[in-house]
Amino acid sequence: MTVNNKAARAAKRRADEVISAINELRLDHADDIDKATDLPSAFAGVADAFPATEKVLRIIAASLEDPAKVDTGGQSADEHLRTIGDIFEESRAKTNKLRKIFERVIPEDNKTREERYKEIASPSNTVESLMLATLQDILSVAKLPLPLVDEMTLKCLQETIKRVGDLEPSIKPPEKGTISFLNSGPGTMIGHAGEGDIYHNPGNGPQFGRNVGTITFNTLARPRASTPPSEPSSRASTPVGTSRKTSSWGKLGSK
Repeated sequence: MTVNNKAARAAKRRADEVISAINELRLDHADDIDKATDLPSAFAGVADAFPATEKVLRIIAASLEDPAKVDTGGQSADEHLRTIGDIFEESRAKTNKLRKIFERVIPEDNKTREERYKEIASPSNTVESLMLATLQDILSVAKLPLPLVDEMTLKCLQETIKRVGDLEPSIKPPEKGTISFLNSGPGTMIGHAGEGDIYHNPGNGPQFGRNVGTITFNTLARPRASTPPSEPSSRASTPVGTSRKTSSWGKLGSK
């Protein structure tokens, strides 16, 4: 027995564990899911994917027992087989989570199924997301450069992935929050609910804006008009018709 065959046996053992988990889910809960009227539709969609998933897994497991398909005598095949074992180990963890959800939610109980489902699941850990992740694991195995599945089996797997991926979410993600502004005092307040940036500076206070990187503060106040210095008494009686220069202070204040 070569090293590759030993690795193949280990990979097959992992595949068999996933097959067993899927088979138990199908046998123990598929009928109850059909009868329940208060479950999200994703439960039925996931249950519908069990037979095809199990079929593909059994084909892969059978191929792992065939020396002609896995014992190529090369180091690369040995590495692929170890990869298969690692992937199916992760798949087993996902199917275990799926089983726990089914066992907690599907049987009759004083609490509603919806309440129990929300207690054990989350938007990122739903029955459909766990099933989809398991199917994607199987697809990654099927696409390895080992002749484990034929084109028809691969197509069946891809169609199953699409059906599960199209299922309506069983738990909708929380809606994004909004920012509220309240101005209870005098002055201007700007609310902008559209796209893009908006800036407002009346000129007499700090301004800050949403910049890429550093937020810039403008603490420069608008120059206030200043009273020109008193003119000397000798210039106070400028004759009519005679021009008089305006001081720089007077120009600034006139703006």
